Amino acid sequence: TNSLNSDDVALPEGFPAPFLVLPLNGFAPDYFIYSGYRFCSRKLRNALAQPDHVIQFAPAELIQGGPEVQAQDYKLMRVIAKQQAMDLKQSDYRKEEHVNRITGEIEIWPRFMRRFVVLENLKPATEIFRIKESTTNILVTDALAERVLRAGCTGMEFVDPENMQVGPRMLRYRTVNGITERPVHMP
Repeated sequence: TNSLNSDDVALPEGFPAPFLVLPLNGFAPDYFIYSGYRFCSRKLRNALAQPDHVIQFAPAELIQGGPEVQAQDYKLMRVIAKQQAMDLKQSDYRKEEHVNRITGEIEIWPRFMRRFVVLENLKPATEIFRIKESTTNILVTDALAERVLRAGCTGMEFVDPENMQVGPRMLRYRTVNGITERPVHMP
């Protein structure tokens, strides 16, 4: 694939589906993460409304799950779109340098993020994307977050990327009615 990260490309047709063994009752969120893999319901897929080059929804095989789980029609969710979004000078993190095996260039990998600062003039090319500098993190536009929340989707939270990541803090996040805060690890 000429890529260092398998998330940069769509899985090919016929790629083996992950097996899901889920509870028989009391569990049916629209979104959940298990072992680093993201799964989403049909309702969330419809609310996201993204083209294939932005998000891939790959098959997942349900081995066990109650009627609520079966109704969710879970798929593996893979955000393919990636964009530079992090101000490496203003953010607070531990810096690791690595040589890109393909280009030979030295790249900075932010680790142990304490504070993430978004690029000042960030213009998202897509409504949802992985952050190029830290590809396990995903950013979404306010419009997409609002659309998902208005659809009544459950299991995810849209937090302000510039929230402090460690220690006692106030966490800012989006709700259907706007931005609110809650304490995290506060005495």
